[in-house]
Amino acid sequence: MRQSAKPVVCKASAHLKAAFMGSHQSYGNRRLVTAMADEGFHMGRYKVRILMRQAALKPVWKRKFNHTTDSKHDLPIAANVLNRQFNPTAPNLAYVSDITYIRTAAGWLYLATVLNLYARTVVG
Repeated sequence: MRQSAKPVVCKASAHLKAAFMGSHQSYGNRRLVTAMADEGFHMGRYKVRILMRQAALKPVWKRKFNHTTDSKHDLPIAANVLNRQFNPTAPNLAYVSDITYIRTAAGWLYLATVLNLYARTVVG
């Protein structure tokens, strides 16, 4: 049976842990290879992986998208007055709207539309 090696505390592993903590525990072995090279420690990806395993360093990924919908709330819910009747008999009886988020290089944009159901035209 193979015995696990004791973690070796060396100068490189101390710098590796400092670089990992400096990244808010988000760097994996590939980014740590670059960070270690910037500090003057040139080592391969698999060596960094072994040192990370010995020091029990596991990256934590943060969600890139915040979900804003909360369906489990105690607030009152509006009545469904349209009741899936999408073909009104006269103009200006029913309007529907929707909102969506569009990711751009400048950040998030919000697109909201209002439709007149009778004419099927965008009114706002």
